[in-house]
Amino acid sequence: MAQPNAFARDYEPILRLEEENVRLHTAITQRQDAVRIEHNRAVEAAEELALAQRKLRGSKQDTEALKTAMKQSEKLLQMVDGPSGLRRQLEQQSIIGELFGEELGGIRAETVNRLRKEIADTRKSMQDQKIQAAEELRLMENRATAAKASINAKMVEWEERMMNLRSVVWGEEKRELESSLDSEKGRADAAETALHDRSTTWDADKAKLRDANNDAKSRATSAERDLREKTSAWEETEESLCKELQSASTRLAAQYATISGHLASIDGGIKQLEEMTSERDSVTASLAAVTAELETSVSGAKFSATMCHKLRERIAILEHDL
Repeated sequence: MAQPNAFARDYEPILRLEEENVRLHTAITQRQDAVRIEHNRAVEAAEELALAQRKLRGSKQDTEALKTAMKQSEKLLQMVDGPSGLRRQLEQQSIIGELFGEELGGIRAETVNRLRKEIADTRKSMQDQKIQAAEELRLMENRATAAKASINAKMVEWEERMMNLRSVVWGEEKRELESSLDSEKGRADAAETALHDRSTTWDADKAKLRDANNDAKSRATSAERDLREKTSAWEETEESLCKELQSASTRLAAQYATISGHLASIDGGIKQLEEMTSERDSVTASLAAVTAELETSVSGAKFSATMCHKLRERIAILEHDL
């Protein structure tokens, strides 16, 4: 039976994790867009504040210019109204009167009076403008202060919103990451449990294989011992067979010598038979006895030849087996 693979990839949790990552990325993108919108609004408010500050600086510059003009006018009036200025004008008027007559001196006096009147009107107008400018400056300062306070309040509110939004985003991201981490931990624990089970199974299989290996080794040792015993027995059998072969060879040699002797005797008997052929009639009884003895010897020779042949076959078989 095929064992389950502990390292097989389960793609369904990975797909779920990818979907969760996509949803998390979408939520983060939406929150980033919201934060970007709030940031753009804050930038616009900062630009409005900078424009108001520039206008305030322009108003301050206009006020400074107006103050400078007023100071110059005041100096001019002081010069005209001061004793030294009157003395200088009277001296000029007397000199003009002496040189050009009373008519030009009267014209000069009228001109001086007209200038004094214009200066007085200018002073009054400048005082009115100064009061109006001071009032406008105060109003603009109040507006700038109110706008600055409003912008500061909005900045504080936007910072609070940004902090709240960041905290919400980070809280949700933290919860989602913790949930994803818990899921990954669960998967890791499940994989670790499966790996532990697989390791336990592998340990059991290793123990079985070790036992089987030990059994095989013991069987191999037993077979080797049996083989050595059989080899020893075969060697002993071979030695005994060699001894039997030597003994059989010795007996065969003796039987062969005996057969050779019998054959020599037969040859001698045949010669005697040929010699005694002529004497057949007289020695019939002796011939019959000799014939019987000859038949017995032939039978023994045939038996010896048969035994020799069988011994040779047995020797050939033994040599083949060895």
